[in-house]
Amino acid sequence: MLNKSLFSLGIYFVVKSNTTTSLFRSAFADNPFIMLGTWIRAKLAARRSSSQYNTERKEKIVRIIKKYNVSLSILLFFIGIAWILILPYQEFNKKTYISENALLPGQVNVYFNYNDIRTAEDYRYQLKEHESQDSETRATYILNEFRSFGFDSALQNFNTSDGIGVNTFAVYKAPRSDGKEALILSAPWESRTGDYNTNGIAILLSLAKLFKRNVYWSKDIILLVTDKGMAGTQSWVDAYHGTGQPNYSFLVMPRSGAIQAVVNLDFPGTQDYESLGIFFEGVNGQLPNLDLINTIVTVSTRTARVPLTLHDDTARPYNDKSWGTYVQSLLHMLRTMQYQALGHPSSDAGLYLRYKIDAVTVHGVRGSDNLHALFGFHKIGILLESTFRSLNNLLEHFHQSFFFYLLLQPNRYVSIGDYMPPVILFACSLVFQISFFSTCC
Repeated sequence: MLNKSLFSLGIYFVVKSNTTTSLFRSAFADNPFIMLGTWIRAKLAARRSSSQYNTERKEKIVRIIKKYNVSLSILLFFIGIAWILILPYQEFNKKTYISENALLPGQVNVYFNYNDIRTAEDYRYQLKEHESQDSETRATYILNEFRSFGFDSALQNFNTSDGIGVNTFAVYKAPRSDGKEALILSAPWESRTGDYNTNGIAILLSLAKLFKRNVYWSKDIILLVTDKGMAGTQSWVDAYHGTGQPNYSFLVMPRSGAIQAVVNLDFPGTQDYESLGIFFEGVNGQLPNLDLINTIVTVSTRTARVPLTLHDDTARPYNDKSWGTYVQSLLHMLRTMQYQALGHPSSDAGLYLRYKIDAVTVHGVRGSDNLHALFGFHKIGILLESTFRSLNNLLEHFHQSFFFYLLLQPNRYVSIGDYMPPVILFACSLVFQISFFSTCC
């Protein structure tokens, strides 16, 4: 009887304990903290079990890379080359556009007329008489002309390996300006072709008189005639920003505000031109904001209606071929890459980019293939006046458009997002080569 009672009591405690356990589990089964802890423990256990597998997989990948190191390097290199070669196709590049809406290029009436053309022609004849004189005499002639317009003017003497050079500098204080911003219209005495920049300086003087008689300017305009090629431009821009050597400084230096943009004129000789070339590469591969180039292209297309090209390239031997446009775009792109890789500016304007000043050179390309398309002072004056009217609308420094790009045509470009992948592929190829040689050594 006692054994039977003990047996019944044992069964009661077993059933009671099982009931309590089930109640405890049901009470805490839905607790998020307990569920999170369980999930973390499961993940850690799975990671510990797979760590050895991951290590073996990484070692296998490293062995494969070491085994096919040279082949991978060559493959990446040729993929990068192929990527670059497809960029000139129109399907893989884009049409340029104006990002800064305030510019409004080609939207104004221009006032460069017959009298201004006659003024430029008169200056052309006078400049022909002064070109054979020494630097100081030539600069003094330009200085007197600036002062006759009523501009604050000065001369700058500087030393070069070729002797002493003299720059001429004037500031037109715009009637609606507070003197905090300025534009530059410049022209060197010597063209990039080795000839005298006769037409370039003549049109600069003619435009100076035009600027003076109009009152709509909201920015000062700096007029600059440089001597001794790039050395003169470099000495002036250093002196203007106070970074030049003592012998670069002005005795009396007219001042203006921050420089927003620069247009450098290079129109050699005294004849008409076949097309307008644009030089835009700066020091160490720097480029001006694309909106500055787009403004000139838009004005030349809509207002001046002059033929355009990049640099001074007018040879188009494959125009009658279906792939002629591709070849031309490829050559333009490679020439831009060459300037950027060498780090040298393509023109005097490229020196301004050291100081984050957007600048381009417009170059008159001589030729006799398209005599019906030749243009002279009239279209050059319209182009420059309309361009400066657009730059006069700037509300702030150029920043909307691209600073990193490749120009294939004056109106087509490749952005940095499209041409950076081949650069990365070349870098990876170089890394594989370095690792290969380090392993061999």
